[in-house]
Amino acid sequence: LLMITGAPPSGASASTVTISREALRRAIDQGAQREQIVSFLRSSSRTGLPQNVEYLIDELTQRHGEIHVGRASLYITTRTALLMEELARKVLKGAIIRRLSDTVAVLHTPDLNKTVKDLRKAGYLPVSDVDDEANPFDIRLEGDNKVLQTGFLEFCQNNLQGSIFFRAT
Repeated sequence: LLMITGAPPSGASASTVTISREALRRAIDQGAQREQIVSFLRSSSRTGLPQNVEYLIDELTQRHGEIHVGRASLYITTRTALLMEELARKVLKGAIIRRLSDTVAVLHTPDLNKTVKDLRKAGYLPVSDVDDEANPFDIRLEGDNKVLQTGFLEFCQNNLQGSIFFRAT
């Protein structure tokens, strides 16, 4: 907690210290609690804790953590909170970094394709929100042994004419 006090201003006695907003924020970032800071400063002061300093401590400890910033490379949304709970228990064990709401979570895995495959393997029907992977469709043309990755409807409209028969594999 000594880090929240600065060096005495030049020409001031050694018992005068400056407590800055930034220094208090750093102490709070490192886990110092309001009561610890106030107790430390009161016990270290010969004249008591000035009211403006206590107000500053109160303001910073109340506002600390209002905003969280982090990295998010993949998110998942569900229609219901119950489905999110089920996924968290079964398929996404340990993969959820933070729940943003009952139906939105940030995952630590950056691999969208693996997550979609894992969900499908578990019997769910996820949809990708990424444009280039939103509607992939694997069509194997038996004649040329060619594989096309394209949107199903786009492929049919542009390449197929007449009756089409599909078989499930």
